[in-house]
Amino acid sequence: MAIVIQREHTDTVYYVHNFVEDKVLCNNSKNKESIISKISLPTPEIEAAYLILSITRSVNIDVMKWKIALNNVILTREFKPHIEKTVNEDYTQAVFVYDVSKIVNSNDVLLRILCNAKGYIYLDGATLVALLRYKGFHIHMYCEVDPYTLVNPVQKPLTIVPSFKANEILLNMGVTSPSNSLLNVATYGGEKKIKLFKGYNVFEVKLDRNDVTAFRIISDNENLRHIFSCTIFRYSEFPKIVVEDLRIEKSAIKFRLTNVGNSRSDKLELLIIRHGIPIYRVSLKSLEPQEHLDYEIGIESIKQANVKTNGVVLRIVWSKAYQLFEQDIPIKIKE
Repeated sequence: MAIVIQREHTDTVYYVHNFVEDKVLCNNSKNKESIISKISLPTPEIEAAYLILSITRSVNIDVMKWKIALNNVILTREFKPHIEKTVNEDYTQAVFVYDVSKIVNSNDVLLRILCNAKGYIYLDGATLVALLRYKGFHIHMYCEVDPYTLVNPVQKPLTIVPSFKANEILLNMGVTSPSNSLLNVATYGGEKKIKLFKGYNVFEVKLDRNDVTAFRIISDNENLRHIFSCTIFRYSEFPKIVVEDLRIEKSAIKFRLTNVGNSRSDKLELLIIRHGIPIYRVSLKSLEPQEHLDYEIGIESIKQANVKTNGVVLRIVWSKAYQLFEQDIPIKIKE
């Protein structure tokens, strides 16, 4: 039976982050083994938070000691998964799910897992799904935690009607893959192909239209295992920064930055990068919708970094609702 998490919040965004993935916890050892992992959230303003742990274990196992703790609060001392399903004659898929909304009350979140067992316990992944307060964005989140093998295509109806008018639908999914695989998410409007690597994968797909009524999951690997999927109905307004009137002159690089999106950026930054290494960096004022900013970078300020100017890229980075966006433009500077 699936575990369902359903929440609707105004002035809220969702945030998914993995603590750790693909780690052996116990392997026929009497010596206790543990995992300590910390993540930092972009804000302490937490509306709700959920911890999902996916574990593969051997069928015959004797757990002497087991503990899961978050922010030094013990969630369990017993190996009693909320869901267990047989994978094959040797292994079982186990999933733990916890509402940790009252425990996650700061930016830093610390996860500890302690295992002492005879048998094999493998942590596929530990994922935190958090809802963070952010004015102007609204979400309706519907999550199903249910481990099953994608032997056949799976059809998922979208029957939820949020109380607000959503302008996009996102799918966030966690799966375990025994090898590199391909997963297709299809709607009547199109198909998205996701490349998966061996192990635990968490990915996000934006569905092609905001009026779809169902989607279908298809895999080329019959041993691919679904762990959780969250459908996010969201109202959002994002900025979009574009570079216009770019001119590379003898003494300066000149251009105009324009926000062609429908909201103000939280932060705006400009970088000059060569072979992935920043050689020039500056923070700029955030731009309102349709606002522009004329800017120039002196060629000498770039050359003072004592690097060659071939292979140089102008990168514009902006943020909104704890998401980063960027645009790269290759530029040619005469030596």
